[in-house]
Amino acid sequence: MHMRQTQSGKFKLDNTDIQILKILMTDGRISISELSKRVYLSNGVVQARVNDLIRAGIITGFSALIDREKLEEE
Repeated sequence: MHMRQTQSGKFKLDNTDIQILKILMTDGRISISELSKRVYLSNGVVQARVNDLIRAGIITGFSALIDREKLEEE
C-alpha cells in the first residue's frame, strides 16, 4: 500500500507519493500523462494515487499564482 494512516490519524507516504507531491507543488497544471512519465508509472496508477491524496485531504486544492505587478491598478 502506497499510503497508510497511522494511529495519530496522519498519513505515512511512500517515496512515489512524495515525488508526486513535489512535482505537483511546482507544477499544479502538469498532465497525468506527463506526471506518469516523471515518476515511471502508468497513467491509471498515477491518477489513482492523486485521487487518493485528494480524498485523504493531503491535496486540498489547486490554485493559480498571480503576478500582481503585471496588473494595472484601478
